[in-house]
Amino acid sequence: MKIITRILLIGIFVLIAVCPLWAANSDNHDLTVTIAAINELNVSGNLTITIDTATAGQEPNPETDATSTIDYTTNSASNKKITGQYAIQSGNDDHLTIDAEITSTSGTSMGSLTLSDTSAIDLVTGLQQCADAGETLTYVVTATVEQTVGNHVFRVTYTLTDQ
Repeated sequence: MKIITRILLIGIFVLIAVCPLWAANSDNHDLTVTIAAINELNVSGNLTITIDTATAGQEPNPETDATSTIDYTTNSASNKKITGQYAIQSGNDDHLTIDAEITSTSGTSMGSLTLSDTSAIDLVTGLQQCADAGETLTYVVTATVEQTVGNHVFRVTYTLTDQ
């Protein structure tokens, strides 16, 4: 009887050890991740720049504002650039110039350039696979004494585009 008991116990231990092997199962599948082209740009809020001083006998003093920021992200491996252009919403620009400059951590800033309402101006070039936030956007506005008194509203559009 002891031999039968031992054989049964050994059989039970073997079954307990082997059963998990019979229950094992695995499977797999492919996971495809698609990365789309990302080209995003954001400019901080609206500004008011007031030209209100001059030295007697001279043109009005230019006004500078460096409180705006611009953020941009691109995952492109080819060069991108940021351009700037304005559209007159009200008033005129007969005797007024608007210069803009964007600092850039990842690209090349073209310096302070005069914006136009007829064509986009390259302000930053050489952007590739970057995400820069809080880059300084500086405006210098200059008017002559012939510029009409009052509000002149300009919509400035920045575009992240192919270089």
